[in-house]
Amino acid sequence: EEFQAAYRILPNVNVLFNIARAYADAGEFERAVEYYNQYLAADVPDRAEVEAVVRDLQHASRRDAAPTDAYARTDARARA
Repeated sequence: EEFQAAYRILPNVNVLFNIARAYADAGEFERAVEYYNQYLAADVPDRAEVEAVVRDLQHASRRDAAPTDAYARTDARARA
């Protein structure tokens, strides 16, 4: 909720990434995918990597399982 409030105050694609990450960490994969897709609507430098994360999360949500490698690689990359 804090990231969403921050985004309302100052819209920035990095905040969308952080919202997506927070939802993914909470196991809300479908919501995470929504925000990653909003992030991807911008011209982002890590498009291929984030697209892999989205595929991973979609797969995990279908299996009701934890995401795998692509998601793990973004673990330390919260945006400022």
